[in-house]
Amino acid sequence: MKITLVYRGHTIKKGGGMERRFARIFNTLKNKLDIDFITRSCLANDYYELGLTKNKIIKIKSNILPLEIYSFFKEISSNKSEIVHFIDMGLYNFALSLLIKTFSPKTKIIVSLCDSQIIYTKNIRNLFLRKYFLKIANAIDSLYPAINKIERSSKITVAPCSIVDTDKFKPQKNKEKIIYFCGRMERSKNPILLLKAVKKIAPLLNEKGWKVVIVGGGSLEKAVNDYIKSEKLSSIVSHIIRGDVSSLASQSSIFLSLQKEENYPSQSLLEAMSCENAIIATDVGDTRRLVKNNVNGLLVRAIPNDVAQAIANIVNNETYFSMGRESRRIASDHSALRYCNYLIKIYKEIAPKT
Repeated sequence: MKITLVYRGHTIKKGGGMERRFARIFNTLKNKLDIDFITRSCLANDYYELGLTKNKIIKIKSNILPLEIYSFFKEISSNKSEIVHFIDMGLYNFALSLLIKTFSPKTKIIVSLCDSQIIYTKNIRNLFLRKYFLKIANAIDSLYPAINKIERSSKITVAPCSIVDTDKFKPQKNKEKIIYFCGRMERSKNPILLLKAVKKIAPLLNEKGWKVVIVGGGSLEKAVNDYIKSEKLSSIVSHIIRGDVSSLASQSSIFLSLQKEENYPSQSLLEAMSCENAIIATDVGDTRRLVKNNVNGLLVRAIPNDVAQAIANIVNNETYFSMGRESRRIASDHSALRYCNYLIKIYKEIAPKT
């Protein structure tokens, strides 16, 4: 069977966990299946850096939207793809899937649900995309078990795991007293909650020599920097827009994932776990699939007092060593091979019968 994986989104260097995850999926699948990867030219170098074979990536050069969509469709058609796998449920893939269904109706479609906003953000756009892809797709690969509480369909299969590269993301020999936060500076990620918690225990962190590093840009970028400055936290907290994620995760000892609705399966969280970080996470969604309370971290409510107390408990009791080891053990179950074997099974089930 001939399979084409399609991705048109953001660059990996902008911090996309979905992009890193599917690059690793493709890297594994290309050794097992007849599969190509169609993406925009501006993304190709990012994927080459992740070890993807150049002759397996088809680059789309046009940046005029209608022409770009047509170029994607033309490549899929010339590729004689039996199965097209869309990485996300976006409006772009909505338009592209319409072309496929109209002009290549025998082509099977699988869509991955790997954006929690499609589930948790209740607006007309997300509802429409969810219902549309449920109707036209032959299979839905969902990272989120929560989808089964919202939609009932035999097309939906929940992935057994996410993916992290434990060879790349591993702890450095001597961990540092760094508390690490990585994510888009948006309300759903709760960066201000982190800063309010840090303010409450700033004297403790200063006394014990801990630093806080925040990585990410977004609409709250200015608000984050203003808070650090106004609350005089610059001696403890540093904020950088982009950084070497693997290096920071390797150095740090504590990682915070404070999302409002879902921390599973955050790529940054998994990478921090693989690097033996103790985890502090909001107890929302399916977060407990990764964070075991008092085992590899602490689960908290999204209020400053709870987050501050959790940081203080780990710092004072020095449990970040043992919790970090448990984090890596849990992360090791989230392998590309395990995920790809699951996908191959779906491909075989929906493949056209010969």
